[in-house]
Amino acid sequence: MSMIRGIIFDFGDVICFWKTDALGEARSLALGLPKESIKDIIWDYLNAAHEGTYHSVQDYFERAKPEASVGVDIVAEVFDEMEASASIDQRMVDFITVLKRQYKVALLSNFPKGIEDYLAERFHIEHLFDAVVSSYNIQKKKPSLDAYRYASDQIALKPEECLFVDDSENNVLAAKEAGMRGLVFKNFEDFKEQFESIFGRNSENP
Repeated sequence: MSMIRGIIFDFGDVICFWKTDALGEARSLALGLPKESIKDIIWDYLNAAHEGTYHSVQDYFERAKPEASVGVDIVAEVFDEMEASASIDQRMVDFITVLKRQYKVALLSNFPKGIEDYLAERFHIEHLFDAVVSSYNIQKKKPSLDAYRYASDQIALKPEECLFVDDSENNVLAAKEAGMRGLVFKNFEDFKEQFESIFGRNSENP
C-alpha cells in the first residue's frame, strides 16, 4: 500500500457548516405552501449549480423557468440567509494547520459559484490548501471518479497516495474506487479517532 502523502477534504459539513434544518420552512408556511416548497427549489438549483449549469438563483429562474410555487425574490432571499449562516469549525482549521507540516492538503467540494470567496474573503483560510477543486469550476461533481483524479493531480500525487475525507459515505466509496483511501466524517471527535487509527499516532503530531 502506498504511503499517504496528501489529505483531500470535502468542504461542506466537514469544515464549513450552514443552518439548513429549517431552510425556508417558516417562509413556505407563511405563504400557505407545504413547508418543503422553498427547500426543494433551492436543492434543485444546487444540484445543477454544482456542475456550473447555473451561476445564481436568479440565473436558474431565468433559464430553467422552474414551475415554482414561490417567486425568485423569496427563494434568493432564503438562499442568501443560508449562505450568511455559514461558519467554520475552528478545530478542523487547527487540525489542518498541523497536517500541512507533513502532508499536501486539498479541497474537493461539490459547490456552486463562489467557494473562493468563502475561503479568502469570509474565513481567510485559503492558505491552508495546496489546491481547491470546486465542482462548479471543473463541471464535474462527486461521485464522478474524474473529480477525485483531478484533485489528486492538482497536488501532484497519485490517487493511492491520498486520503479523502467526506461526510457522504457514497462519496467516500467513490474515492476508494478511484484508488484513494477514504474516511467518512461524522463529527470532529470521530474524525480525529479515525485519523489516529489510520496513521497510528497522536493527531497533535501527525
